[in-house]
Amino acid sequence: MQASLNWVVIFYVGIFLLGVVVTYIDVRLQKAEICKVLGRKGAQNIRVSWEPIDFDQSNQPYTVEYEDATGKKHSRSCKMHILGSEIYWGDEN
Repeated sequence: MQASLNWVVIFYVGIFLLGVVVTYIDVRLQKAEICKVLGRKGAQNIRVSWEPIDFDQSNQPYTVEYEDATGKKHSRSCKMHILGSEIYWGDEN
């Protein structure tokens, strides 16, 4: 009985760790995509912060700070679908 309980615990811990690793990789890839999109528009000094607490289950929220080509600083929020298909920009803060 004790041995089967150990395997159940190991299974659930493994599933949890797999979820953490997949989320970490997804966030890194999405941050890189946001930087690439802004970089093509001439933005510099781009900082992208993931906001893990959000109630939108299908999109990852980010706060983005950058300078445009003229040096003006911007702070915006955006969301990307979990599968990383499109960036949804919010209003400037």
